[in-house]
Amino acid sequence: LAHERIIRRLRQDHDKEITRMREEFERQARQLQLTYEEKLERLRSEMNQQRKNEVLEIEQRKNQHIRDLMEQHEKAFAEIKKYYNDITSNNIDLIKGLKEELETMKRDEVTNEKDLFDTIQENKKLREPLARTLKEVERL
Repeated sequence: LAHERIIRRLRQDHDKEITRMREEFERQARQLQLTYEEKLERLRSEMNQQRKNEVLEIEQRKNQHIRDLMEQHEKAFAEIKKYYNDITSNNIDLIKGLKEELETMKRDEVTNEKDLFDTIQENKKLREPLARTLKEVERL
C-alpha cells in the first residue's frame, strides 16, 4: 500500500511535471510563432517598401526617357520646320526675282516692238525718197 501511494504520488508529480513542461513548451511555441509572425510582417513591409521604391524609380526613369524623347523630337521637328521654311523662303525669293525678270522682259519686249514699229515706219518713209534718189542717180 505504501508502494502504491509512492507510485501514485510519483505519477502525480510526473503528471504535474509533464503538464508544466507542456505548458512551457506551448508558451515557447506561441512566443516563437509571435516572433516569426512579427519578423514575417516586418519582412513583408520591407519588401513592399522596396517594391514601391523600385516602381517609383522605374517610373522616374520612364518619365525622364519620355522627356528626353520629347525634347529630341521637338528639336528634330524644329530643324525640319526651319529647313522647309528656308526652302519656302528661298523659293518665294526666286519667284519674286523671276517675276521681276519677266516684267523687265515684257517691258523690254514692248519697247522693242515700239522701236521696231517706229523703225519700220521710218523705213517706209525713207524708202520712197530713196527710190526717187536712186532713179535720179540712174538718170544722171
